[in-house]
Amino acid sequence: MEYDNNNRGATFPPRPKQKMLFQGNGEIDNKPHKFVVVADESRDGKPFMEVYVKAGAVFTNSYKEPNDKKPHYTGKLEMFEKRIACWKQSKGDMEYLSVRFTEPQENVSELDDEVPFGKELDEMSVELKKKEKGETYDW
Repeated sequence: MEYDNNNRGATFPPRPKQKMLFQGNGEIDNKPHKFVVVADESRDGKPFMEVYVKAGAVFTNSYKEPNDKKPHYTGKLEMFEKRIACWKQSKGDMEYLSVRFTEPQENVSELDDEVPFGKELDEMSVELKKKEKGETYDW
């Protein structure tokens, strides 16, 4: 079986040359976003800056018990419509986070099993059009 590395990742402490320079807010395609600019250096020693856009946030998992396998941090990645789970890891003296991304779970209790058909669906469509355009239709 081939190893699937999709929807996984890891985060590490910044390299010695990396430094957060700026952070702020802006808009892309009329949607608000948060930005971070980080100074770095290429392998050949050339300085450059990377721009990062906030994808989401994680919080300490209050349901985590000592020695269980639950993630240390959980949250949402709004930009990708995914959930994120992070586990603290260490290798030697280096600490990092292993990360997994999953689809958000729908709240089953909020799902409506009744699907409108026929005349009821037509009436719903007319009402929606009225709300959107402020127009009336007589079908």
